[in-house]
Amino acid sequence: MITCASLWKDNYRELALVTTPNKRRYAEKYGYLTHLVEVPSKSDIMFVKVEVILGAMKAIKTGDWVWFTDCDSVITNFGKDVATLTYDDHLRDPAGIIVS
Repeated sequence: MITCASLWKDNYRELALVTTPNKRRYAEKYGYLTHLVEVPSKSDIMFVKVEVILGAMKAIKTGDWVWFTDCDSVITNFGKDVATLTYDDHLRDPAGIIVS
């Protein structure tokens, strides 16, 4: 199982209203989970990314993957499953992280 994770601050909320549904639709198509979080505006975004990824990892079973994608990205090719971009052997390994 792959979890698509992303975060944004309040100054990116308007953009997140566009990109977050895109990520949800993609995740639903492939049966993935989502962990999409608005973080406090005073947060240091670089450190909060790590916290969000760790939160997503805690929410899933061992052996699964977290795919972190920034708020300002959209998925344009719904015909390509992100799982095909990982090595098959790694999908059986303990939790991994995909960052895009």
